[in-house]
Amino acid sequence: MAHMYGINKVAGSTTSWHPLRSFKNILGEYLLRVTTSGVAKHYNGSVDASNDPITVGLTKRVIIQNTHASQSLSVSFDGGSKYFTLAAGKSLDIDVETVQIDVLGSGVGTTYEILVLE
Repeated sequence: MAHMYGINKVAGSTTSWHPLRSFKNILGEYLLRVTTSGVAKHYNGSVDASNDPITVGLTKRVIIQNTHASQSLSVSFDGGSKYFTLAAGKSLDIDVETVQIDVLGSGVGTTYEILVLE
């Protein structure tokens, strides 16, 4: 494994380096590199069709992944006024300042993972 700026870079990876990004290595495993200064916090859970607010510290960057195989996950950064939808298995990597992330699922047991950089 080669090192770049103190970060492990997988040999043969076609993904360019980014301060906070997930990518596949040569074995097809998803890797996540967090190199921007700050505190990273991890949240995961499941949600149904009712709003589930998650209180976080003031964020700089957020990565959200819908880990459910078939259900969609709706996400809001403005207290639940407007949502956008992540299809099953999709993720979002966004620079955003917020103290609350609202999630709701298209059905019972919609699973998700969230990584917040504060």
